[in-house]
Amino acid sequence: MTRAAGQVRVFRSGRRSCYWGPTGSDLSKGLTTAQAATQARVLHPKEFSPLDTASTVVRRSAVECAPDLLLDLVRPAEAECPLPAIVWVHGGGWRLQDRTACPDLVQHFAGHGYVMVSIDYRLAPETCDPGQLFDVRRAVRWLRANAADHGIDPDRIGVWGSSAGGHLAALTGVHSGTTCLPGEELATVDSSVQAVVDGYGPADLPGLVDLSASTERSCRTATPGT
Repeated sequence: MTRAAGQVRVFRSGRRSCYWGPTGSDLSKGLTTAQAATQARVLHPKEFSPLDTASTVVRRSAVECAPDLLLDLVRPAEAECPLPAIVWVHGGGWRLQDRTACPDLVQHFAGHGYVMVSIDYRLAPETCDPGQLFDVRRAVRWLRANAADHGIDPDRIGVWGSSAGGHLAALTGVHSGTTCLPGEELATVDSSVQAVVDGYGPADLPGLVDLSASTERSCRTATPGT
């Protein structure tokens, strides 16, 4: 979801409220949007993506990692060395939601020394499998290629997702050692990940659909005299 420059949006996720704008800021401490915007400071004015340094984290929002695909990144503001990164892959049946459908990236992760990244991927039915997997791998390659700019250890990138996102995370791990999948664009950057968390992702896809009725109809249609 792309937001126009200067646009402000307040949304709620569970008990938390967040402010998004040119300098997005977490409102969990009860700040008004004006106060949050005042306290946030832009570290790199030349960058097009908004930055947020409220509290002890730096937030980069709506960073373009591929054409029409964005990611949000949150990392500790102060780090003595490159940090491991966790890529969050949202659920939604491969056809709903976007990167904003994510857990609290700050409290449980960035606050404990991880770089958290929530990514978009193209949705079905406009994009068919394995396009979604290609997009996750593309995001991993982008993070690895730009690791130095975001304080990421390129040798410690993990992927985590739930539901459809868990399925994509698992596939990313299964194909971690594959340089280029059939139909995938050639790349010079490694797509591998060093850790995978599959949160209740579907594995037996044929088992999700009852094909007996459609198979029976096909048989009747193909049988002469029926």
